Amino acid sequence: MLQRNIRLLFLLIKVLLVYTREFDDQVQYQISWKEPFKQKLNPDDQNVFIQTNDNEQYQCIVPDAKDEYQDDAYIEGYQSPEALFQNLFFSSTAICSLKLEPYWTYQLCHGYSITQYHEESYTDEGVTKLHRVSEFNLGVFSPEERLEFKKKASLPVLEKEKMVPKQKFNDQEAPYFLIEMSHGDPCDLTGEPRRTSVFYICHQSADNELLSIKEVTTCHYEVIVLTSVLCLNPNYKIKTKTVHEIKCHALGDSPSKPMKLTSEYKQLFPSVAPIVTEQPLHRAKAKPNIDLDINRRFLNGEFCLTGGTGWWQYEFCNGKFVNQFHVEANRRTATIRLGSWNKEEHIKWFKSKKNVSKERKHVVHLYTGGDFCDLIGEPRKAFVYLMCRPGNGQELIISMLEEKSCQYKVTVESPILCQFIENVDKFGLFTSIK
Repeated sequence: MLQRNIRLLFLLIKVLLVYTREFDDQVQYQISWKEPFKQKLNPDDQNVFIQTNDNEQYQCIVPDAKDEYQDDAYIEGYQSPEALFQNLFFSSTAICSLKLEPYWTYQLCHGYSITQYHEESYTDEGVTKLHRVSEFNLGVFSPEERLEFKKKASLPVLEKEKMVPKQKFNDQEAPYFLIEMSHGDPCDLTGEPRRTSVFYICHQSADNELLSIKEVTTCHYEVIVLTSVLCLNPNYKIKTKTVHEIKCHALGDSPSKPMKLTSEYKQLFPSVAPIVTEQPLHRAKAKPNIDLDINRRFLNGEFCLTGGTGWWQYEFCNGKFVNQFHVEANRRTATIRLGSWNKEEHIKWFKSKKNVSKERKHVVHLYTGGDFCDLIGEPRKAFVYLMCRPGNGQELIISMLEEKSCQYKVTVESPILCQFIENVDKFGLFTSIK
């Protein structure tokens, strides 16, 4: 019975409690059943003998997990967060990240301020423009705080700063670097200035992305930013839990694995064959199942990719335009042109680029001449990152980041793009499909 096997596992756990010097339920173990024991025993490991109700005997090697308790030791010799964030916080122009929600847009200008606003569009002499109808400053990083932050970049890390704080992120303890932004607009409910706590968390593939924002108490906000910059200091990397393998070796004529465990596995999962090898399975990679007519229509800009969640959504029509739009009652009530296709402008920009990668992981297209931006006095423009996403059909991920005022980074990932990316010309433009 399965209950007997569970008792067997509990017996092994009880033995561990006796034999190990420390026990922590956060330490993870995995039991694997092996052939008879042939190698030498590591003196730091525990040697445990168990016997089932069917007199099957096993010698189990329990690894020493003491390193698990020393995982938080500070690693010396790396730049402090203040030093790592100098380029992000003190760029010649503010580097800002956006988070778009159903009504509100949040703009965090790193090292400067965070703003919450809502925009509505209007037409002026045939030109679509945006007007902020409501706006709140949620906190600023004052000039005095910026000066102090810059000074700390050249100072050694203090002992108290070596205790890197952590918080739960994706069910893991994540180290973070905290920036407090205060002195925002007065709160209607408390009369006190609004303030925001900005938590920077290491993520290797993130580009200073605003993951979440929430109001934890009245007019006090918490923001989580994912950034690869912080990963340059290993003390701020999320440490993965080690799964320690307990190897149980059969003794004498005992089977490699207790018979009842094997038989009951077959009873519970009759359609699944027992795992007899740890070698990875190799499967042929199938090309995405995409209609050839969709390929043709996409190249001609007749089949547009649409996506995004929240108040704003995005539309990309290859060789035509990039739009940002809002849908209400199943119809578009606002549309902003982020950029239009101009082949000559793209080629001119592409030629000016240095160290262009020859790898065909993605291509970047420049769309210019978007709707006029009052903030910079120029038309909007968008850099469209077109990336191959493994899959089938018309799956799509599309996202937008306003890297500078009215300059956008639009990322489009779809299986539709895979074949095109393999066949681009010297200017990164799509050609025919093989």
